[in-house]
Formats: sequence, C-alpha cells, structure tokens
Amino acid sequence: MESKSLYAVYGTLRKKGSNHRYLDNNPNVKFVGSITTDPIFNLKSVSDAFPALLKKGNTSVVMEIYDVASAQVETNLDRLEGYSLDAPAELNYYQKDIIDTPLGPAYVYFWNEKNPSKLSNITSGDWIDYITVKTKENEK
Repeated sequence: MESKSLYAVYGTLRKKGSNHRYLDNNPNVKFVGSITTDPIFNLKSVSDAFPALLKKGNTSVVMEIYDVASAQVETNLDRLEGYSLDAPAELNYYQKDIIDTPLGPAYVYFWNEKNPSKLSNITSGDWIDYITVKTKENEK
C-alpha cells in the first residue's frame, strides 16, 4: 500500500468507536499507531453523541493514526465529518487541518466553533473511555 495521507482520529473513528467501520478491514487503510498529544487541545462532547476537538486548550488527547491510501476513503471521511472543501467554512460541521504528530503530519477534524451545539468537557482527553463510562452510567 502506498502512503497517501495520515489521519489522526480521536473519537468515533477510533478502535471501539461507533464509526470505526470506515477504517477497519480496508486494504487502503493501515493503522500506524496511537499517540497522546501535548496538552494543547480541548476535547468536548456534543450531547454524548460524538466528540469535538478544539484547537486551543490544555488537554492531552488520545488519538490513533491511520495511513489512508484511497481518495474514496478520504471523501467518505469528509462526508462523515460534515466537511466539504467547496462549502463556505461556516457551513462545515468540522474544519480539516493538519497537526504534527510523532508519526508525521496528519489530517485531523477540528470542531467548527461557529456551530452552536452545546459542548461539555472531556477532561481525560479520551473519547472511548468517556463514552464507555457514560454508557455504563445510563444502564444503571
């Protein structure tokens, strides 16, 4: 598989995440590794449905890095994240940007802060742990 683009995922696209099927068992996608960022972001929950990554903050965020060698997979990820290069920025749910990681520069989807959704902090920086605990609390 030729390298095309690295993607850093922090929420539902991670292993054990509800949207991991977009990356799992795909010959054009290769898991590269897991990282925890420096404490420079904020991770928020959008109504406990999915996470939102904000650029400025003080939280270390757990991410998985994937090598994506398919334009179709990249298009599917953009659609999932409500991102279109052709749309006005304020209409995108997320903004796509590049961050430096120990495994190389990677695309990541940052929350569009113009979106009025209610957000709550995920102080652990780990969406999978956060949603697992919330699910168990709701089962009680």
